[in-house]
Amino acid sequence: MEFLLAKKIWKGLFFLLLGCALWIGVQLGKELKKYFTLRAKTEVELTDWEPIEIKPDLYVPAVNYEFKIGDDLYAGKYSFEKTLFPNSAACMAKVERFEKLPWEIHFSPKDPSLASLQKDFPFKKSVHMILVLSVLGYFVWFRNYLTQYYS
Repeated sequence: MEFLLAKKIWKGLFFLLLGCALWIGVQLGKELKKYFTLRAKTEVELTDWEPIEIKPDLYVPAVNYEFKIGDDLYAGKYSFEKTLFPNSAACMAKVERFEKLPWEIHFSPKDPSLASLQKDFPFKKSVHMILVLSVLGYFVWFRNYLTQYYS
């Protein structure tokens, strides 16, 4: 009886871990696709910096951009979602420093409308994936070890 309960618990935990691995894998895949799609870069003109309130008392800087590829002009708006501030004044102080930096836009050569001012490799999601796969692998190894030991 206890063995059947342990087996059900193990299966439940295994499928929970597998679901987590699949979820993180899909999210990582999306971010990696975006990272590797933005292969080209060019000069960009930034205009109209502003703070955007994403939650109460939480602001991010945003900017409108324009860039030219051949005779075509592309435009968009970019939010620095990883750069958080508690108020709009602190956000605008950072914007003053951002304005002084030289900027380039990363874009897809096949579809220049897919563009970003920042191209960051998804290290955090990659580490999460490695960790969840390690736990999943250990889980399977430990089950096999116990099965061999107790049979």
